[in-house]
Amino acid sequence: MTRVVPNSHTELMQGSASALKNNILTADESPILMDLFDSVVVQLSGTFVGTVIFECSNDGISWNACALIPVAGGAAATSATAAGHWYGTVPTVYFRIRVSAYTSGTRTATVLLTTQPIVGLLNSISATITGNVAHDAVDSGNPVKIGGHARAADLVAVGNADRVDARFDLLGKQVIVALGVRAQMVQSALTLTTTTETTLFAAAGAGVYVDPSWIMFTNTSGSAVMVDIRPATAGTVLLSVIVPAGQTLFVDFSDVPMLQPVANGNWTAQLSAAITDLRILAAGVKRTA
Repeated sequence: MTRVVPNSHTELMQGSASALKNNILTADESPILMDLFDSVVVQLSGTFVGTVIFECSNDGISWNACALIPVAGGAAATSATAAGHWYGTVPTVYFRIRVSAYTSGTRTATVLLTTQPIVGLLNSISATITGNVAHDAVDSGNPVKIGGHARAADLVAVGNADRVDARFDLLGKQVIVALGVRAQMVQSALTLTTTTETTLFAAAGAGVYVDPSWIMFTNTSGSAVMVDIRPATAGTVLLSVIVPAGQTLFVDFSDVPMLQPVANGNWTAQLSAAITDLRILAAGVKRTA
């Protein structure tokens, strides 16, 4: 044993599997006591054909594989077949390196024991941090990322209870308003003089709803008239407004637009009587769900 620096200690272990007691690679054929230490850095060297396993135990009798991280990069491993360095925290009382498969050669293991944070022993660590659940996958755990898609249109609808990416416009501003991005907004203007049912908003396509957000009525005639608004030609009347002669009425649905019951339908407006001139200006938003 050689004292290296305060709060650390090294163990040198070597041998061929045929000369080891119970195939345990240690200095004196006994496991390493970890009661004063938290972490290990294992260096394997020598010419060796075979496999060694990193193992942990609290009683020195029952042993389990102990995962260590390759310093060269990659996933944590419980065994090694080539020379290299591995590091990690050992949460148990004992640690050992066991030869599980042997063909030839001599393997030398130098183990640094330390109470210092294991990251402090390394010059650098390359790491990639990602969220644990992808967009449109069934949600689990806790969200990590706050980034999202820059979109000029809505994303494809996901399944119920799935996690979704946040949505931003093309300038990086997060979409938090009820009406969505500008490209999804629609506007319409028409003038009515007869009682013919007339399209206010055209159908937006398969699976797409148009939800009116406000409608403005201007009656330039000399008599009042009632206007019926339907979510489809000859459909159920959802809104009826009486517009006095010579006046303008503004109907604002605020943050909750008037909802279209069925996708890919046109909205219509119809007068209760023929008049000289009634003008309608309306705005809405296209939605896929």
